[in-house]
Amino acid sequence: MDYNAPYRSCRAGRYLRVRPMRAPRPERQFTEVRDSESDETVKSHIGLLYNVLEELQDVISRKNDLLRNGVITSDLLWTVFEPNRVIFSIVNGRKRAFRLDAGEFDPFTRSYQITASCIDFDGTKFWQMPCGFPIPPYEGTKPIMSFSVFLLIYHANQALTRKDLIYRGKLWSEHKGHHYKQYEGLALIDFMNREVKYNVNSRIIIDAEAYNAFKPDDSSTFPISISSDLTDNHLLVTTPILQEYSLKDKKRPEFFIDGVSDIVWNARAFDSLVLPHGHHDFEELILAFAQTQSKNIDIFDDTLTAESVAEVMKVPLYVLNASDQGTSASRVEEHMKAILRMVPNNSNKAGFSENDLEEMAGLQPNGRQIKNVLKTASLFARTQGIDLSCGRIQTVMKVRASVL
Repeated sequence: MDYNAPYRSCRAGRYLRVRPMRAPRPERQFTEVRDSESDETVKSHIGLLYNVLEELQDVISRKNDLLRNGVITSDLLWTVFEPNRVIFSIVNGRKRAFRLDAGEFDPFTRSYQITASCIDFDGTKFWQMPCGFPIPPYEGTKPIMSFSVFLLIYHANQALTRKDLIYRGKLWSEHKGHHYKQYEGLALIDFMNREVKYNVNSRIIIDAEAYNAFKPDDSSTFPISISSDLTDNHLLVTTPILQEYSLKDKKRPEFFIDGVSDIVWNARAFDSLVLPHGHHDFEELILAFAQTQSKNIDIFDDTLTAESVAEVMKVPLYVLNASDQGTSASRVEEHMKAILRMVPNNSNKAGFSENDLEEMAGLQPNGRQIKNVLKTASLFARTQGIDLSCGRIQTVMKVRASVL
C-alpha cells in the first residue's frame, strides 16, 4: 500500500472518503466480530481492516504524539488532512474556509497538494468550485498553524472564526439575483492571464447570471443539490466573491461581499425645481418637469437630466460614450446587444391597450420629444407607485403643451 497518498481522486471526479483514523481495536474484539459475521465477503474485509490498522499502529501513535504539541512532519501530512474536513486559509486578504476533497504528494515538487472546494453561485444553481493549495516540502517538524492552509479545528479562535465566516456566507447568499449596490474596495480582474487587483469606488450591478453569460468559465464544476436554504455547513465554505458589473469603470471584475453597501440616494436631486405657474394640481410632477431658476423654456430637455432621473427612480444609469461603441458596425451592434442584456425586461409592467397604442400612433412628436415625454412619464408613474400607462403620458404631454 502507498501510505504517502491514500486520498487519490477517482476518474469520475469524485473523491474517496476515508473516515478519521482511530486506535485499532484489540485483536480479540476483531476476532469476535469476524467470527459472528456470516457473510464471507464482510468477514474478509474485517480481517483486512485489522491487518491495515495493525500496520498503521506506529504511524497513528506518531501522529497523535506530534499533534499534542501542535506540530507535524512532512511525511505525516496525509494523516492530518483528512477528506471532508474544513480547512482554513487566507486568500486575497480574506479569511476563507474550504471543504477538503483530497490530498497527495507530488513526486516532482515533493510538495503536498491539497484539493478542496467552496460553494459558489452561477445565477441559477449552487456549485462546488475546486481550489488547490500546495504545502512546500520541509525538514523536521513544523507547527500546523504555520502552514498557509490548515484544518479549522486547529485555529486559535476557531469558534469566532467559524461564526464570522457563517455570517459572511449569509450576507453573500442574500445577494443572489439582480441587485443595484454601492461598492468600495479592491476588485479582481484578469489581465494577460494574471489576476490583478485594483481599487473600485462605483455603483455596481450584481447579476451572476449575466456575468457568466459574458464571461463563461469552461472549467470543471460540480453542481450540488440543495433542497432549501443553505445550512451553516454550506455557508461556512461559501465564496466571498460576487460577480458584478461596475458602472463607473464599465468592467466586469470580481468583487468582495464586504465592500458592498446600500446606495445612499440623492433625495435633493430636484430641490431647486419649482412648478410652472398655474399647475399646482400636478404636484406629483414636481420632480419631473419643473422650471429651473434660469427660466429655461425647454424644461424637459435641459432640466430633467439623466442623473437626476436615475437618483429619483433609484435605478442604474449606464453612461454610453462614443468611444465605447467602437468604429465598425459589427462592434457597435455587439456593444448595443451587450447593453440590452444588462437591462431587465420590464415591458410587461407597462399598461397599454391596443386602443392606447393606436391613439399615440396619431401623434407626431420628434425623437427627442418622445424620449423626454417617456422619461418624464416614467418618473411620474414611479413616484406614484403605479405602472407606466397611456394616462401618465397624456398628462405629461398636456402640461408640456400648456407650458410651451
